[in-house]
Amino acid sequence: MDDNEHCRNKLKSCFESAGATVYAMGYLEKAIVLLSGMKQENALPDLILMDLRLPQCFGLLALREVYAYVQDSGCPIIVMSHDFNSIARSKMVFYGAVAYVDKPVKAERLFNYAAEIYIESLRRAAPPQSSETPVLKVA
Repeated sequence: MDDNEHCRNKLKSCFESAGATVYAMGYLEKAIVLLSGMKQENALPDLILMDLRLPQCFGLLALREVYAYVQDSGCPIIVMSHDFNSIARSKMVFYGAVAYVDKPVKAERLFNYAAEIYIESLRRAAPPQSSETPVLKVA
């Protein structure tokens, strides 16, 4: 989600060139409608990138609203913005962001960072590997 069309299109192109399906939104309301439908179909996104400065909404409340849809899915949210400070960063984590990126950011750099975060989220969601050798029981 980003209200800047140029930024949105650049990121969309970068992620699609890697084979990702991208839903690019400029308004929170449209994103919430999409997330609501995806949640009903049990098909939430694997990753969300969102600008905190969206039209007609307060950034942290928007983050909280988005997080409410994906909190049980393990979907990481990466926040992008121009004006981070330590207080805002701690609040972003509290409201569900796993990472934040200062804007402007190069699409390719953000893609690589997002890929690392996504892979880490998969690793955390995977069942723990047993260090014991499996035992085959024969009756």
